[in-house]
Amino acid sequence: MPIIEIKSLPRSAAAIATIVGATRALERTFPVIIDDVVLNRLERAISALFEAEAIAARRDVPEAA
Repeated sequence: MPIIEIKSLPRSAAAIATIVGATRALERTFPVIIDDVVLNRLERAISALFEAEAIAARRDVPEAA
């Protein structure tokens, strides 16, 4: 799992080093193994999010006369 760059807010070098260090420690302690099962779960989750978004969009759009 890559470390996400934090660009939105300016941070000190010490804060960045702390975030990077903590993230790397978590990655070593709790490794994420990306295999077919994980990819299938991610695919289903993303599909469900798209479907929910489409349903919400339809509810917000007034019906044509």
